Amino acid sequence: MLSVVKAPVNGGLRQVGKSVTLPTRPIHITVDQTNRFIVCVFNVPPGIEVRALLPDGSIGEKIEQPQTPDVGVFPHQARFSPNGSWLLIPARGNHPGKDSPEEPGSLRRFAFEEGRLRLVQVVAPNGGYGFGPRHIDFHPTLPFIYVSVERQNQLQVFRFDGAEIEESRRQTFSTLSPEKSPLFPQHAGAIHVNAAANFVYVINRDDLTNGTTPTHITGDNTIAAFAIDPANGSVSPPVHSDLDAFHVRTFSLSAPYIVAASQADVFLPGESGPRKVGASLSVFRMRADGYLNRVHRTDMQADRSMLFWCGFPHAYGASWG
Repeated sequence: MLSVVKAPVNGGLRQVGKSVTLPTRPIHITVDQTNRFIVCVFNVPPGIEVRALLPDGSIGEKIEQPQTPDVGVFPHQARFSPNGSWLLIPARGNHPGKDSPEEPGSLRRFAFEEGRLRLVQVVAPNGGYGFGPRHIDFHPTLPFIYVSVERQNQLQVFRFDGAEIEESRRQTFSTLSPEKSPLFPQHAGAIHVNAAANFVYVINRDDLTNGTTPTHITGDNTIAAFAIDPANGSVSPPVHSDLDAFHVRTFSLSAPYIVAASQADVFLPGESGPRKVGASLSVFRMRADGYLNRVHRTDMQADRSMLFWCGFPHAYGASWG
């Protein structure tokens, strides 16, 4: 289901218009800069749907596409370009399985005209093999795209000229902390450039479990902060801050704070048996050197569900997932 709710300053929620049934679970939703369209991305099976937004914010009709958009293998996000004229979808691809080959990843650029999508460019270094992008963020003033490459635990930097994205990567860095001992599966996660555009933050996630009662074996659960050169958009090697949580799927920032959500309960080995570490919302203060200071932690009741998204809502161009 897709619903719109209004959040007054008192924190109460009120639904606007009717809910809309979607064909499958959405992995990410985003709104264009004009607040006239909402885009839903689906990962399994891969797909995308665009709907009109009415002046009161309620959901309007589905925008029929001239042809079915090719969103690649396991699309994970949709982001509008800074000028709103095109949409970029990172398609993560998949690692090879026991009986299946690797499925390549890609960045897929679509022209966006009155809600209609037209694929105009596919960026897939090495044919997309060894390239598993999950999320992207744009520099607010310079022509650079920062890509969280989930399957390779990397930050990659791409430049674009007008609308065309350069095929070759400008920079590649590992997101992982040298002080940790990553145990795979280990995944790079959500990515955000802060408002001052002097840091880009990327989550490292580990969720290795054993047995019917999950007993967590600690890998890298940190946030990597890459300093951004204000002159040319390039990044420096990262500094890392512990998140004091496991598998942080989502985070949001509004200076000077970051809120990070660990998605589910995990269990650690304890002297008298497994010790539960609950899902949580953690607040951190951003420092000028890129490190984070923890301010507060709120435990959440996740049980068998998970914290899928958290965020500071924005007036326009917001995205969720």
